[in-house]
Amino acid sequence: MKTISTTSQTRKLRQKFQLVVLLLILSATTALSQLSGTYTIGDAQDYPDVQSAVTDLHVNTQILDSAAVSLAAVPDDIDGELRDPDYPDIGADEFDKTDDFTLLVTNLPGLSHGVIKWGDYDNDGDLDLLQTGWIGDTDQFRARIITNTGSGFEDSGIALTGLSGSTSCSADWIDLDNDNDLDIIITGRLDGDELVKKTLLYRNDAGTFTLIEETGIEDVSSSCVKWADVNRDGTYDLLLSGRGATRDYNQIYLNSLGNFTASTFFLGPTQGGENSLVDIDKDGDIDIFTCGSNFNPSAFHINNGDGTFTKKDTEIPEMTNASVDWADMDNDGDLDVAIMGKIENDPVLHIYRNDGMPANGGTWFSLAGNFTGVESGDLAWADYDNDGDVDLAVTGNRAGYQPGTIILVNDLDSFTEAGYDLVPLGRSALDWGDFDNDGDLDLALQGYAGGETVTAIYRNNRQTMNTPPQVPGQLHAVMDGDTLVFSWDMAQDEETPSNGMCYNVFIFTTVHGPAVLSSMSEDDFLRKAFPGNAGNRTNLKLVNPASANYYWSVQSIDQGFAASLFADFEQVLVTGIPEEERANGVSIYPNPAREGVWIRSAEAGHYQIRILDVSGRVVLTEQTNLNRGENHLINLSDMKAGVYILEITRGDSSIREKLVVE
Repeated sequence: MKTISTTSQTRKLRQKFQLVVLLLILSATTALSQLSGTYTIGDAQDYPDVQSAVTDLHVNTQILDSAAVSLAAVPDDIDGELRDPDYPDIGADEFDKTDDFTLLVTNLPGLSHGVIKWGDYDNDGDLDLLQTGWIGDTDQFRARIITNTGSGFEDSGIALTGLSGSTSCSADWIDLDNDNDLDIIITGRLDGDELVKKTLLYRNDAGTFTLIEETGIEDVSSSCVKWADVNRDGTYDLLLSGRGATRDYNQIYLNSLGNFTASTFFLGPTQGGENSLVDIDKDGDIDIFTCGSNFNPSAFHINNGDGTFTKKDTEIPEMTNASVDWADMDNDGDLDVAIMGKIENDPVLHIYRNDGMPANGGTWFSLAGNFTGVESGDLAWADYDNDGDVDLAVTGNRAGYQPGTIILVNDLDSFTEAGYDLVPLGRSALDWGDFDNDGDLDLALQGYAGGETVTAIYRNNRQTMNTPPQVPGQLHAVMDGDTLVFSWDMAQDEETPSNGMCYNVFIFTTVHGPAVLSSMSEDDFLRKAFPGNAGNRTNLKLVNPASANYYWSVQSIDQGFAASLFADFEQVLVTGIPEEERANGVSIYPNPAREGVWIRSAEAGHYQIRILDVSGRVVLTEQTNLNRGENHLINLSDMKAGVYILEITRGDSSIREKLVVE
């Protein structure tokens, strides 16, 4: 058994303040004269009174009706004037202001059959976009990184291989190598006949992306990628499912700082659905949920903590063309699920409440909502209205391949369609993220409708800001067998109840080189909108930690993906000294020590003494002959303050003890 010691170490954390100044002194006439120029965060849509006047004066809604919201699909003559290609007119015709959302005009081309994800790849403190998919022409696939400049969106020019899929491809931001920046995975087909499939990993080094040539990961399309630390070694592992060259796959790949090894555990093949990596039983181990072909009903594989999993069926039926997302919709401390897809040929949209895993029979998931069916799209939970509970955005094809996009508002576990006039899309994807850092979640959409591919960015106009949660307290670490367990108290938040909070842990041993566990965040800014690497637990496991000084902290995340600052960092020493090898019969005092430490012998003999630092380097050696009960002083006056290992050997017997020098 390994032993540890814990001392508190305070780190000053940079506090961030936001100054908001609202200027409502412009007249509608003045605003109209200034509405020309590229899209700018903080344009006329920021001023509701001005925007109302603008909307009244412009009645042409042709663009929104056709769902063509990228500039490539906008007519040249919009307000009786030819468009300047360098400074396109942003007239009211080109955005729609609903009660809570403004549809922004951007130069982003439309994509479908793919993925759109917010993430800060360049570490500048605002969210950029990753887009993959089909542009509407045969064999024209794209994968692109869109940079948020702070005043608009523009193509980064970073070269990525374009992939799509017959139903969809998959992509995500993830920190592969624990350097706390966002790398990329993309899967899908390379050609229209779906004969060439790819799984591509790109490593991010200070904003420059390099394709990792040899990964050992299967090439798939009609695919799904999910990330979590399955084996609890501090790196994010990959769950990959989809259609390979000769068969369907559903495979765990264990990650070692960007090097992947296929797990020996067999999940059973699937494709056309969506898997999830969540700790459904809150035991600190990541479990696997599979929804897709060959799984009827949908099932969990419960992680036994030893590299094996036990399959448990659920009440959720088999679906294809599916999308799944987990969140605590009722703030009761466990994860509920929204799921959409096709059952045989009928689209469905269900919300299931988690009633707790039954020990012997009984109901695990009960149907909490049955809505107009949707498939071949996407859904995502988030608290967009900042009332402390998660709402649900949904996009995809309804019956008869009719596209649709809705938001279901959560009011005490009762869901009502908000009625926003959002662009209806099929073969679509969406993602929540606060791209303008104003304290509410904005919405990115892409998909297919009306014979065109569409990309749409909706800015959230709500006046209620999400207050960041409080910092977690009472940080503690203890060894449990071969596992280092980090724990903390629940955090408080003005909007989200404590039971609904999530947590994100950062662990490192040195300021140079990779972290032990990446937080994918900087202070209180999440580089991607996610519920943290600890999820809704107040503990996290690290299995078989190496002997080292570990520095760690945790931040809280609410239902609107607002994060707290990190708590004061704690220092934890893992010595690697088994309990049976600790000093027995030899007294060592004082400990902690300053100028010197005494040892008192239990038996007469020749004693060899060594002091090692935590890296194993010998920093002091001496030897002495002692009678039974005799004392010997070890001079520590030349040693730096820190934690060391004191090793005492007599004959064939050797004992070791942790020594703290102050």
